[in-house]
Amino acid sequence: MKKIRCAIYTRKSSEDGLEQEFNSLDAQYEACAAYIASQKAEGWVLLPERYDDGGISGGTMKRPGLQRLLADIDRGAVDQILVYKIDRLTRSLADFAKMVDRLDAAGTSFVSVTQSFNTATSMGRLTLNMLLSFAQFEREVTAERIRDKIAASKQKGLWMGATVPLGYAADGRSLKIAEPDADVIRTIYDLYLQHRNVRLVTEAVDARGLKTPVRTLISGRIFDQTGDRLTPSHSKSAKGQRLRYYVPHRLVRGSAPRDPSGWRLPAPELEEKVAALIGQHMKRPEFQAGVLHEATTDEIATIGDKLAPPKESGNAATEGSSGTALDLVERIDISPGEVRISMSAEHLAERIGVDANRIVEEHLSFSSPFQHRKRGVETKLIIGNEAAETDETLLRNIARAYRYFDLVHSGKTFGEISEAEGVSKRRIQHLIELAFLAPDIIRSVHEGKQPTGLTSEWLKRHAFSPIWSEQREQFIAL
Repeated sequence: MKKIRCAIYTRKSSEDGLEQEFNSLDAQYEACAAYIASQKAEGWVLLPERYDDGGISGGTMKRPGLQRLLADIDRGAVDQILVYKIDRLTRSLADFAKMVDRLDAAGTSFVSVTQSFNTATSMGRLTLNMLLSFAQFEREVTAERIRDKIAASKQKGLWMGATVPLGYAADGRSLKIAEPDADVIRTIYDLYLQHRNVRLVTEAVDARGLKTPVRTLISGRIFDQTGDRLTPSHSKSAKGQRLRYYVPHRLVRGSAPRDPSGWRLPAPELEEKVAALIGQHMKRPEFQAGVLHEATTDEIATIGDKLAPPKESGNAATEGSSGTALDLVERIDISPGEVRISMSAEHLAERIGVDANRIVEEHLSFSSPFQHRKRGVETKLIIGNEAAETDETLLRNIARAYRYFDLVHSGKTFGEISEAEGVSKRRIQHLIELAFLAPDIIRSVHEGKQPTGLTSEWLKRHAFSPIWSEQREQFIAL
């Protein structure tokens, strides 16, 4: 009797309960193993290899356990696949069609032990196609029902999340009028009714000096390397200009006012550059082609247009319209050297006009290089592939240090060098230490890639080791 080599595939969408000694994957495996044992007379043999995927959606084929199983099928090591239910293998009719072609090529079939069909028979194939078709129909009906519910809720005046319109404030499931912003909005509408011309309204608004608050679209969604939430803060310049920042909540609270790990990031620049990063990410062909499960050719062709910001939008970081890139942000994590951005599946789906279940989650998160440069009172953010800005002051001081070192090496005293250079002896003593910086650190200064806090001012106030390995360890924490 010919042996039928059987492999068991198990999957669970969420990670809940997987830490238990006997979990859902084990239950699925035992049920399939028992079914194989019942078919021993037919020559069924259980293969020792387990193919498990815990915490992974069935809407994607990119599952480690499934990919190992398909690889073993391709090399002819599996004759029969067993699953507890068909949706453990796939939830997509399109993915299933691709999988059947692959199984046919290898002469492999599969069985659902709780749904009593076997794809080795024509009736089993018909049953399977019917089940998957109804499953896909159910998902599409559910998506339509959700969209209809959202639309009906909006018609009743319920707030369904996303950006709060200017002139309103969130109040549970509804919105309430927020003064004095609402008064500005009323005035603008009155001016339009009077002039019936946007240009004239703009001139009238400017003449009256009407202003609306600058929005922070990432407030509450940005975190530092300690997990602390960054919160909006502000100060005033010497000219009275209001300067916005994002700072850790622990610093605002005052519990750690001298915490050296605390960021103080300029809000407008951060918002603008995060918006630009998201825009660049969404323009990538691999994003537009892969962000939707079972995307049609027409959908892929129009995704770029649907994700493009409105033409009338100004600064993407400060506009309050729902079309801005920052509306898509779910979470931003900033750590030394890297920023990681996660987008909201719900907001992205709303922008594209599809159900959130069709969004491929692996395309929602991405990371980018991040540097934080401080030049006196000025802060510069370098994010993504921006060209790093060289600290010319530090570079000049390193060059002076080498010149002073050469003069000392030639026999000159600090006093003689001080008189010839027109600088104090103490200044020469401070600067000459820079000649002992490690070559790779000097190269990083030349390229603008040195650690954030490594500035002339810091080196002036702090002693550092002449041993290069110790320098690297000391400077990397800056």
